Amino acid sequence: MNTKGVELIAARVLEEAVEKAATLVKDAAIKAAILPKDAAEKAANLSKDAAEKAANLSKDAAEKAAILPKDAAEKAANLVKNATVKAALLPKDAAKKATLLLKEAAEKAALLPKGATEKAALLLNEAAAKAVFILKEESESLTAKKNKFLDLAAHELRNPIASISLLLQVIEKQIEKGQPLDMKILARLRAPTDRLASLVVDLLDMSGLERGMFIPVLAPTNIASLISECIEEFQILAPARSFIFHKPDQQIVLNIDPLRLSQVLANLLDNAIKYTNTGAIEVTLVDMSNMIRFSVTDHGAGISKEKQAELFTAFSRGSSDITVMPSGLGLGLSICRAIIDLHGGRIGVESVEGKGSTFYIELPKENLKV
Repeated sequence: MNTKGVELIAARVLEEAVEKAATLVKDAAIKAAILPKDAAEKAANLSKDAAEKAANLSKDAAEKAAILPKDAAEKAANLVKNATVKAALLPKDAAKKATLLLKEAAEKAALLPKGATEKAALLLNEAAAKAVFILKEESESLTAKKNKFLDLAAHELRNPIASISLLLQVIEKQIEKGQPLDMKILARLRAPTDRLASLVVDLLDMSGLERGMFIPVLAPTNIASLISECIEEFQILAPARSFIFHKPDQQIVLNIDPLRLSQVLANLLDNAIKYTNTGAIEVTLVDMSNMIRFSVTDHGAGISKEKQAELFTAFSRGSSDITVMPSGLGLGLSICRAIIDLHGGRIGVESVEGKGSTFYIELPKENLKV
């Protein structure tokens, strides 16, 4: 706000006070006119006292108005002078009201130094500009992630569907020619069908998580047995790989959702196989004082610090020198984190580039005890 603006505000504040005081003067004059002689003399004495008080207030108001620009101060002085003259005519009650009005006007004027309003306007403009910029960046980021996911989903879903379609065409031709069905071709249908089912399950799980419909079904479960069963399944799927399971001698039974915990462990084992092609995959179960911890360790290329921070967010996919194009929608680890969160635990990763990775899960024994 410029100097002229400050002048106008100060003048308006003081002028309002004068107008109110003038109204009070008029009312007081009318009332005084009907008073007996003795009352009139008393009113004159009260007016004298009111004038002295108004004079003191005028002095204070003038001093405060001195911080205003020169022209505004002069205008304020004139307004105060006029208000003082009128206030001298007021009886005691009206003088009090006029005193309050003058004091209020002076205080408001004192709050309007020259640069304050200009600085406030600049700060508001800067804050608005920053808010617009941040919202724009977030919107662009979300749009980019959405487009990336849609492209990825289309690619990942198209591949198994194309494979299934091609194999079905081969089977149709064999049937048309009266040839017996080739069991090898039927077996080849299994992989793309399972792949397609897995992608759809991931999408449904993520949708359920976002809508708060992902509810664990808890049951007393032997953790070591659950892990052993999962390892056995992957040993069949990847017979060339070696799996080592380190577990304590005593049983560990917790109240968990066995289906969902198996899903988490399967995802970690699948990633260990996918991103490494040599070396044993180690699974370790440790019974700690207040929690259990199980982990999956590979001896592959490892993960950089930058990528570790993004691994458990939706649509994030790892990469290494071993796998040229990792498959999947990038939802696996984010779903795993949500499942572990629902159990009151936490999931994390420890990795050094060139030395492999360890994905670990920690579950509290107190919250999940049977």
